[in-house]
Amino acid sequence: MRLEDYLLINSNSYGRSIHTSLRSGTNKLEIDMGRRLNLHKTERLCKHCTMNTVEDELHFLVQCPKYNNFRNELYNNKWNL
Repeated sequence: MRLEDYLLINSNSYGRSIHTSLRSGTNKLEIDMGRRLNLHKTERLCKHCTMNTVEDELHFLVQCPKYNNFRNELYNNKWNL
């Protein structure tokens, strides 16, 4: 077992915290919050869009239209598109 590289970056402790919560499943997404409330998985829908889909990590990071601008900015900065 080894320490993940993102844990060694000192410049952004908030980002590191968010990254860790997403990887460990202890975040504020509906998939996790609904589990705490004993909601069935199909009831843990995203409250930030109209896609009527479960708000899990994949939806949050890749699919939810609310975050399209953030994703585009990230990709443009990362790959200079």
